Amino acid sequence: MFCFKKWILEEKGSAALLLALLMPVFLGFAALTLDVGKMYIAKQHLIDKADTAALAGVQFLPEQPDSAEDAAIEYALLNGVENDDVLVSVSEDKTTIEVTVKDRVRFSFASIFNQNEATIKAKSKARVGVPKKIKGAQPFAAIKEDFRYGEIYSLKVGAGDSQQGNFRALALGGKGASNYLNNIKYGYQDYLEIGDEVDTEPGNMKGPTESGVRYRINQDPYSTFDNFPKNSPRVVYVPIVEDFNVNGRKKVKIISFGAFFLEDYNSSDEVEGRFIRLLTQGEMMEYNDEIDWGLRVVKLVKQ
Repeated sequence: MFCFKKWILEEKGSAALLLALLMPVFLGFAALTLDVGKMYIAKQHLIDKADTAALAGVQFLPEQPDSAEDAAIEYALLNGVENDDVLVSVSEDKTTIEVTVKDRVRFSFASIFNQNEATIKAKSKARVGVPKKIKGAQPFAAIKEDFRYGEIYSLKVGAGDSQQGNFRALALGGKGASNYLNNIKYGYQDYLEIGDEVDTEPGNMKGPTESGVRYRINQDPYSTFDNFPKNSPRVVYVPIVEDFNVNGRKKVKIISFGAFFLEDYNSSDEVEGRFIRLLTQGEMMEYNDEIDWGLRVVKLVKQ
């Protein structure tokens, strides 16, 4: 005769035995789940540290590769990476920096399987280039020529230096004194791209030039070339053109962009200032020293 109570006891005994047999498997899954999650989080933090170090270093390229390496290492150390766990290299053309960092993750549960820790690595690359296009440009054009950072440069020339009625002024998005003045005060509110052809703005335009330049300088009167905030109104974007040898209102071709610190509008009707090195955001073109006028873009490179 079937004994229900006996059957129950037998089933309980079998279940207990099965549970005992499967317990190591359950523990293994728990260890795997928790420690893999721990490794994943640690890996993400390590990637962030590598990215930060690469972006810190790339700002010194291409001129100062040694400083780029030092800055990357410094930032990695500040973020808790050990000195022996960071490796930095700069590409031969000095436009790309690569940072590799590593760390060790101690396991919480996998140690029961003699797995006490694992080494994780993260790698990041950052590259410097020139901006393909910019927004907010000034209606002045610098002519492609040799120059030195920090030396006074006449951005818009005066009456005695005109070229067939042109004084290096540009008609961006329209013609006339009002449009020209607005572009000086607030920057041209559309994109200009390398390769674009833009109209010149003939005439000395003394009144609107002085008014616009004074407006920008007066927004930040105490800044100097040696000490200014990056967002100073005196820091402007400037189109670079091949030449200005045109007669009257004609097209000139943009070959690059520069960053310029406005110093003065002098008695000779010249806009004076100095070219500076400055990082901006936007679409990046491959670095080329022939079109590098100091305005640059840095970006992380996908591995």
